[in-house]
Amino acid sequence: MRIVQITDIHVSKVGELTNDINTQVNFLEVLDQSLAYRPDLYVLTGDLCHKDGEEETYHWFKSRMDMLNIPYFVIPGNHDDSQKMASVFQYECINGELYYVIEKDDLKMIFLDSGKATMSDGQYLWLSQKLEENSVIFMHHPPCIVGVPHMDVKYKFQEIERFQALISKKATVFCGHCHTERSIQLDNLTVFVTPSCFVQIGDKSEIFEAEHYKPAFRLIDVADDGSVNTAVKYIF
Repeated sequence: MRIVQITDIHVSKVGELTNDINTQVNFLEVLDQSLAYRPDLYVLTGDLCHKDGEEETYHWFKSRMDMLNIPYFVIPGNHDDSQKMASVFQYECINGELYYVIEKDDLKMIFLDSGKATMSDGQYLWLSQKLEENSVIFMHHPPCIVGVPHMDVKYKFQEIERFQALISKKATVFCGHCHTERSIQLDNLTVFVTPSCFVQIGDKSEIFEAEHYKPAFRLIDVADDGSVNTAVKYIF
């Protein structure tokens, strides 16, 4: 199974620039270049929108993804609206949260909603029932400290200890949010942080500093035995 993960696209409004960056063009270039790797499916892990979730923006993403004729799945980030996203992409929202599980070609994938930097008790209970050995999890926020002070101090996931305590079996998390590339190994948890389609953030200061503006995506290959190989691809 080959998966392309794209995250943190940050489209302000359709037809508008985001801080002088055409993030729509960035996203379309990422899609175009990622197709050369012949993915079996795509996952968009949040922050499709730049400030607040906009139905028009979600419709724009849906139309582009539908054109690929390749399965894809979407989850919200902190700049998204879970209910609007669920409505446009035709998912079910559970008490305002968008989380679900998909089984495809013997691979079970768990999709979480960390858009508010927390998860409800109901979502934690659901997750505890879905976890298996070598679970593959997609969420927006890294469930750990990443080493990017601007994000770790001001915008981190608020329930890191609770999440990590739940993972009693080996699991792999693919996430975004921190606008950087990281591979972090914890006890039972491997966390891969994927760079943004918009801007990558430097790791030297709590004040926002752009490291560079090369968009990126992540290739994820999951073998039949559950082993994972992954690499980040930058464009431009």
